[in-house]
Order: sequence, then C-alpha cells, then structure tokens
Amino acid sequence: MKTIHWFVPYENPQLELIKNSNLASIRLRLSAFLNQKIYTVTFGDLIIENPDFIVIGKIGGSSDNYRENLWLDQINKKKENGTKIILDYTDNHLNFKSSMSSFYSKSLLYIDAAIASSAFLSNELKQKTEVPVEIIPDVIEIEILKPRSKESNFKKIFWFGHASNINYLIKFINTLNKLENKIALYVLSNEQGLDIFNKNQINISKNLSIHLGIWSIDAMINTAKFCDLAIIPSDPNDPKKAGVSSNRLITALALGLPTAADGMESYKEFSKYFTDIRSEKFIDLLQNPNFFHDQVLEAQENIIPSFTYEAINQKWVSFFSGLQQVS
Repeated sequence: MKTIHWFVPYENPQLELIKNSNLASIRLRLSAFLNQKIYTVTFGDLIIENPDFIVIGKIGGSSDNYRENLWLDQINKKKENGTKIILDYTDNHLNFKSSMSSFYSKSLLYIDAAIASSAFLSNELKQKTEVPVEIIPDVIEIEILKPRSKESNFKKIFWFGHASNINYLIKFINTLNKLENKIALYVLSNEQGLDIFNKNQINISKNLSIHLGIWSIDAMINTAKFCDLAIIPSDPNDPKKAGVSSNRLITALALGLPTAADGMESYKEFSKYFTDIRSEKFIDLLQNPNFFHDQVLEAQENIIPSFTYEAINQKWVSFFSGLQQVS
C-alpha cells in the first residue's frame, strides 16, 4: 500500500484534533481524505518513515522560522530519495504579503504537482509554477437538510465562519441601520472570532438582536434548523479572500437555507442558487425567505452531491493514482 505524509502544523496530532481543527484547510481536506482505504496516511510536523508522497498542507502563521525550516529540510531530504512532493494551495499567500508567503515561495522549488481548492487559486498558482495543478474543492461536513417553511414575521439570519471572516460581517451589520422589522442574527465562530466581534464598535440597529456562539458542526446544524436564511458578506476585491473556496456557500445551501452572499470568484458558477447580498433582491429574501426554497432545492439536487465525502475522496484518489502512473 502506498503511503502519504500530510504536513499539518501540529507536533503530535491525534485524529480527533484533525477532525475538529479550526483550520478549514485541514478539517475539510486532510480529514476528508482519511476516509479512503487505498493509501496509508500519516500527518504532523515530522515524517517518521519514507512516504511515497508528501502533501504540503497549510503551515499556519508563525513569529519565527522554526516550522518553515523543519518542513523544508524534510521535504528536501525526502525528494532526494524519490518522494513526490505535492502542494495543497488553499489561500493565495504567493500573491499577498503574509507570514506564510516565504514558505510557500520556497516550497515551489520542490513540488512535483499541486492541488488548489478553487479555480481562481489554480490560475494564480499556474503563474508561479510549471507543475500540473488540479482543482479539488473542500468537502461539506454535513448531511443535506431540506429547507423548512417558517411562518413568522420575526426573521432569523444565520452567519457562520472563522475569525478571518468576522470583519466582513461587522462591516455588513453597520449597513443594516434602517431595518423596518425585527431581525435576529445568529453568529457562530471560533473564540478568536467572537473576541474580535465583541471588541469592535458596531452600529447595531434597534430592530436587530445578535446572538453569539462557538462554532461546531452540531451547533451549525442545530442553528440552521430554526433560521430562515444565511448570509455570507465578504469582499471580492480583497486579495486575501479572492481565492476563497465555495465551501461556505455550498454548506449554507446544504443546510437548507436560502443564502445571500457577495460574488466571490468561486461562487460565480453557482450564481443562480444564491442572492447577491448587495442587491435589491436581498430585501425580497429578507422579507420572504420561503419564496427562495426552490432555489435551495435545485442546488441540493444539482451541485451539492459533488461536494460530499464520497465525491471529494474520489477526486483525491484519482489525483494520486494519476501521479503513480507517471512515476
């Protein structure tokens, strides 16, 4: 059986840590791949044996170069022994300055192939390397929930996301200062995200109540069951978010919620299934979310099945099988 080592920024990670990681690039990618039975997979900072493949996952931000040097040193040695090196590219750190930019730039010297989580990132990466780049999107972590009709004038909106997305929510809330009807906004994030939210000065409408909670898969599912719609405000012009995957949009639709979102690059192919959050149509969605259930049902039939564990695992397995054939 062929072996794969997947670099993740943990010294001695246990399976439970991978499955519940706050880093979506770990939870929605490595965790998904662990469901397959064809390859033996190890993960963490240290490579114990001699794998056939190394996947470079997200290294994470750091104030020193310890992990960068640790990973690159091992990558160099294993490549000399014939191991194939694959970059899993989930954020556009090669095209904006971040604490991870240096590592990703250096890693390009070693890679034999790459995987990107969106078409945008694939195109960006192809400007930096001549190795083959394949697109494998993030998996969705939930079973599909059918939309539920809720007869109430008191609308409940759902937002979920990592701390890196919380400022877009804050900016959007500050635009909701003319609400005519009472609305409840339910926010689920990690502790850092909720801390950022609480420390900001937010212009909250008198008709808007906000309820904060820690994100988990169960909390997300349970919240979706009583909410009327989901929102995903962002900024298509922000280079840090330009390459975002479609995962939050796909997840919101899988949760059975009519969704309003900004037009991120990876969302555009699914534009018929969500509402432009900056358009007049968002007001219609806010007033009558039940009218948009057909949009959700169509998405659940036509596109959601392509993002299940089974479908995404098959993409990963096919990718590695292809690398074996060209060995």
